[in-house]
Amino acid sequence: MIKKNYLIPMEVLMDELVPVEGAKEFMEALRYNGIPYVIITDRSARSRERLAATMNEMGFKFVRPSRIYTSVMGAVDFAVWQFPEKRRAYFIGGTGLRTTLEEVQFEISRLSPDLLFIGMNRNMDYHDYSDAAYVVRKGAQMISTDSRMIQYQNGDAEIGNGAIVRMLEASTGKVAIDAGMGSDLLIMMTLRYMRVQPEDVIAIGTDFKRHILPAARCGIETMFITHGRSLMESGITEELHPTYMVEDLYGLCK
Repeated sequence: MIKKNYLIPMEVLMDELVPVEGAKEFMEALRYNGIPYVIITDRSARSRERLAATMNEMGFKFVRPSRIYTSVMGAVDFAVWQFPEKRRAYFIGGTGLRTTLEEVQFEISRLSPDLLFIGMNRNMDYHDYSDAAYVVRKGAQMISTDSRMIQYQNGDAEIGNGAIVRMLEASTGKVAIDAGMGSDLLIMMTLRYMRVQPEDVIAIGTDFKRHILPAARCGIETMFITHGRSLMESGITEELHPTYMVEDLYGLCK
């Protein structure tokens, strides 16, 4: 195995609630060899404590909450870093987003917030989104925690958080800061969380555009897992390509 800090998208390891073939063996190989890693995810509805518990229940033993960095954490850490004077926040999302905001002592308020964090919440209605658009028009900066245009629930395609962000952008004429999977911002904030330099990290991924390109743009070596797919369909070109390629997760255990 390459002796670097591993940056691992959660979707590389599990498909919904089913471990990907070779994923458990790969994670065990990291533990056996004492190789540090962080799992990144844009699943914003749950806290990382809940995500870690779910992974352990699925057979990923010894995955601790500190090994998980969510796009919600990246969005909030970025806001604290870049906008230290902005302390009033409103949010669309689940308990994971509320908990993260409260941990860094944001005042959560629908009245004149400085920031609007946008995560997935299937219980929002027309009036809720109208309220969100209103606070943006009044000056709140939008920060998206999930840029997926389509999300899957029990195998069914549903409207993704990214599409809702685009709706709010169109309604307000404002542009959201993207902290979701596929953004350079999430990679940059994960490096800050890990306290490492880009040259000390290797990012693995199965989606060239969402996993590999952002890491490469941040100066990180990358490992693309093909799963037997055509490279022509992945978006890889002579100019844009990963550092390494393997067939599957078993190939990373060697």
